[in-house]
Amino acid sequence: MKAKISSKSAIIDHRTKPKRKITEPFILKTKLILPMIKENTISRPRLVSLLKKNLNKKLILIIADAGYGKTTLVTQFLFQKRPPYVFYDLETNDQCLSAFLFYLIEAIGKLQTGLGERTRTLLLHLENITSHIEMVMGTLINEIVEKRKEQMFIILDDLHTIPEASFIYQALDYFIEHLPSNVHVIISSRTSPPLLSLARWRSKQDVFELTREDLRFTEKEIKSLLKNIYKTTLGSEELKELVLHTEGWSTGLQMILQHTGAERIKKSLNSYLESNVPLFDYFANEILRNETKKRKEFLLKSSLLEYLSPDACCAVTTIENSNEVLKSLVQNNLFTTLVSSRPRIYKYHYLFREFLKHELSKVVSSKELRNLHMNAAKFYIKKRIWDRAIHHLIESMAYEQTAMIIEKIGADLVYSGRVNLLYHWLESLPDKTVTARPRLLIYKAKILQQWGKWDESLEFFMKARRIFHGTGKQSGEAEALFNISSICYNRGIYKKAIRLAKEAIDLIEDTDNCLKAKLLNQLAGAYYSLYDYELVEQTLKKALFLCHRFHYPKLLVQTKANLAALYYATGKISQALDIYRYLLQSNNFVHNNPPLAITCYCNSAEIYLARGEFESAREPLEKALQLGKEINYKEGQSYALAITGNFYRLAGDYENALNFYNQALELNVDMKQEYINHIILFGMAQCYQLKGELDKAEEFVKSCLTAEQKDELFMASLSLVLGEIALRHNQYEKAEEIFLQSHRVFQKKGPEYNRMLNHFQLANLYWARRNTTKMKEHLKQAIAIAKQERYDGFLIDEINRNPRILGWIRNENIDDAYISVIAKRIQRSNYLEISMLGTFQVKTSGILVTSKMWKTRKAKSIAAYLFAHRNEITTRDCLLDIYFSNYGPKKAAHNLVTSLHFIKKAIGENILIYQRGGYCINSKASVSYDVDEFLQMVQIGDKYKTEKNNEESVKQYLKAVEIYKGDYLEDIYDNWCETSREYYRSIYLRILTLLGEYFYSRGEYEQSMKYYHMMLEKDKYMEDAHCGIMKCYSQVGNRKGVVQQFQKLVTVLQNELGLEPLPETKKLYNRLIQ
Repeated sequence: MKAKISSKSAIIDHRTKPKRKITEPFILKTKLILPMIKENTISRPRLVSLLKKNLNKKLILIIADAGYGKTTLVTQFLFQKRPPYVFYDLETNDQCLSAFLFYLIEAIGKLQTGLGERTRTLLLHLENITSHIEMVMGTLINEIVEKRKEQMFIILDDLHTIPEASFIYQALDYFIEHLPSNVHVIISSRTSPPLLSLARWRSKQDVFELTREDLRFTEKEIKSLLKNIYKTTLGSEELKELVLHTEGWSTGLQMILQHTGAERIKKSLNSYLESNVPLFDYFANEILRNETKKRKEFLLKSSLLEYLSPDACCAVTTIENSNEVLKSLVQNNLFTTLVSSRPRIYKYHYLFREFLKHELSKVVSSKELRNLHMNAAKFYIKKRIWDRAIHHLIESMAYEQTAMIIEKIGADLVYSGRVNLLYHWLESLPDKTVTARPRLLIYKAKILQQWGKWDESLEFFMKARRIFHGTGKQSGEAEALFNISSICYNRGIYKKAIRLAKEAIDLIEDTDNCLKAKLLNQLAGAYYSLYDYELVEQTLKKALFLCHRFHYPKLLVQTKANLAALYYATGKISQALDIYRYLLQSNNFVHNNPPLAITCYCNSAEIYLARGEFESAREPLEKALQLGKEINYKEGQSYALAITGNFYRLAGDYENALNFYNQALELNVDMKQEYINHIILFGMAQCYQLKGELDKAEEFVKSCLTAEQKDELFMASLSLVLGEIALRHNQYEKAEEIFLQSHRVFQKKGPEYNRMLNHFQLANLYWARRNTTKMKEHLKQAIAIAKQERYDGFLIDEINRNPRILGWIRNENIDDAYISVIAKRIQRSNYLEISMLGTFQVKTSGILVTSKMWKTRKAKSIAAYLFAHRNEITTRDCLLDIYFSNYGPKKAAHNLVTSLHFIKKAIGENILIYQRGGYCINSKASVSYDVDEFLQMVQIGDKYKTEKNNEESVKQYLKAVEIYKGDYLEDIYDNWCETSREYYRSIYLRILTLLGEYFYSRGEYEQSMKYYHMMLEKDKYMEDAHCGIMKCYSQVGNRKGVVQQFQKLVTVLQNELGLEPLPETKKLYNRLIQ
């Protein structure tokens, strides 16, 4: 919430609007059955052996023209090797990604029950699968990894039937790239598949390829074919002729041998050469000539069918004994394959079918051909196999009937993602048929919208609207307006989107309450984008009423999620949490809507963080991350990682927070989801600021606030970090300008958290400027928001980072009852103040840990060591070596355990923890260190000094001097302190020198001498300090003081070091006393 400066508005968005139930495409199960091996099929041991030797490859490609025995080879390999496999025979109708995926999941599910079910569910609830390819394929891969440990081969036969532009290749590329090592893909195709990663896989030797050259029959294999299958032999001359003219093409060999015996091969080849006709066509024609008239008619007419079932053949050819004819074709090896025995489905060899279709067109008229197609169409219409029915209707030129069927089934095709096929059908119809039917125009527009062609899409939606309007069909016009409004919304034209949506609602009245509910959700999205939250709530509640009354369960879920998103964004977190709990309690909701469930989990976690319930936030975050990985949903994973970053930032673990933010940012690079980027960037800026890396924080924020950034709310939120930095640098006017500018934005829009944070910052500012009236005013408003919105966690976070806030609140008696509860929670959280400059002191919740509470000096010393090395893991051996090296092993171990027990009792059980093999200070604990504050003041002072702003630099140096109560851990006498002690002392002395010089230059000699004397308190041998004091005495006319100071220097150097002052010091002294 803190970083939720742009709520997950993608929820209130037509792109994730409630979806109708997506139907699975008709699955023709024969396409998933491996063809049977015919008895007279020649074995290819040479090629099968090559396949067996390369089973470790990620991908096996078998690429050759038609008739080279690609499928036969795969079948022989599978029957001999018998590995677990999935077979899928593709055809042109499978070119839509959704159809391909449903077939693939069906095939995988046959191999192992339940495998692919999660992916199937996801497919059924995604509106536009092509926008979520990695999510879908990643989900399938994850299922395979989780559930399938054994080897598996996925065979994709005839992949060339899928057009190159199909999204299937993008999906396959991702799928093959990320498959586990136990899964392999075998592709048979006439052309090399257009997979982007293929070249890289080849370079890594992850691919094995068989080409036409490999699949050609050798002379030895042809001899074997003649001897074993055709029971004959050839002389060497005839054999050479056969090899020469067929080039080892298996189908060509089969055609020749089928047509003629071995004794007439030479004569047949000569006749073929004289005919100047392609080899297959010549011999197929010879075979056809020898068939009976009735059988020839059957062959020609049935060639219109892709798959041959007896009843389909009967419907087209009107031949009653189709079953017997098909059986005899297989028995006679007439290029017919039995694909499935139950039911009996056959298929002609591709080349043979193409030849038959061509011959049919020569013997029947165009009208007769159309009638045959109509017979096939009627058969498939009766069977409700729509894709085949429409194919034959188009071929029969029955365009009006085609259009009527498409009108009925088009919506399912759009929602199930089979848009390529639908678009192909629409393009096959005459323009006048499509333009006369507005429903078809809407389908075409939706397809173009899915493809991102918004201008063309808009044109078709507007055409459809005009036709609907002209015919008085108000519900149709309303649907067209709904889609036009969606495009306007997508383009950020929110006011026009609202006007169009309202027009659509007025048209509907009570005729289509489902569409009205969708329009209300979309209208709410547009209002949300204009920050009119009151209208968003009113509109969504109207939609909820319709969903309840007319029972639209899926739309109800989406509308509730939208309402929760609104409450979440506007700070009504308890109401939002109630809705999220209601949704997430349903297993069906999570199962059926995983992307939306991830958002609900993340938003729930943010609400728990806002309330300070860290442990409650863990579970939803873990579930969101797990679910995001399961379905490979990068947007969801990025969002969950960003909220996890918020978790660690609020827990004070800034390194872990930055780690999660960076992971989220990396995932979001390609998606460029703005709302996630806003969370990440705001969180990272806060981390840098809270770590005290002010320069880095300022640079980071300025890099985010570029000219391209147009989101006013995000800019105002991020600017708060710049205001904090200005406040830390005592640039009060600049800080006030930033805070007030952001305040004006937050008054108009954005979550209540931003307003609360802004009021705290303004209270801080006015406290620094001693304007108690304004400080009290903003403090009251901040507390009021925290109490009303239950921002307990955020309030505790603010107080932990700035403990004086609690003092102000109590002094002003602001809401005592509420603050008492908060104070108790802060006390339980053990806010620690660690003082290391001077004697080592620890205060827990404002109470000093006394020597009596430490029990022993050793325990106190070990505590000092652990706090000094707070960013490290300190091993047990390290502590034993430093503190107990003089003891025996058992006693040393006992004393260490005892000391650690004393420390935990003194500072709190949860402060000192054991992790990763050692001890450390809990990164989630609220701890402040005076050394950090000291260094921060020095760094800011140095920055101002570099900028020649001496006044501001001196202010910071004076604060640093005030913090420096003594040398680093001056009451801890262990050797490990010395280096740090010298480091901090050197910085302190440098600051004192600069202060002495500054006040000397301003003529404030008493002040200057004060800082030089402070230097001598730390190091009495510092000649620079003695010289500074002598110069000050000289300026006020105190010659005696100059002499005395010089004598002190001479005495201390001579008596204690046996040295004299430096020549430069003597020269200065002589000049000053003259």
